[in-house]
Amino acid sequence: MGSLRRLVCGGAAGITSVFFTYPLDIVRTRLSIQSASFAALSKTQQANLPGMWKTMVTMYKTEGGILALYRGIIPTVAGVAPYVSYLFPWHFRAANKLSGRSKFHDI
Repeated sequence: MGSLRRLVCGGAAGITSVFFTYPLDIVRTRLSIQSASFAALSKTQQANLPGMWKTMVTMYKTEGGILALYRGIIPTVAGVAPYVSYLFPWHFRAANKLSGRSKFHDI
């Protein structure tokens, strides 16, 4: 596999990982903001804090469907894709060097 192909595969891998994990990251961020003042809440209010699934469903129903879970993904992809594209070929170089192989081997 050539270097250009490795760069493209790395970018595709980065975009794919962001696509599948971004909704979870949005929900995690939302929950951390909601629970920032957790200590100040009463016991009743603490018991009523939504979990991950409830937050995701609420966002889906009230904020625009599936697009609500992917709001802001473009800047994230713009940062991750080049980063992973660059690291992907270096991973294979290091693996080949550490394993004693002198050339890239096809996957």
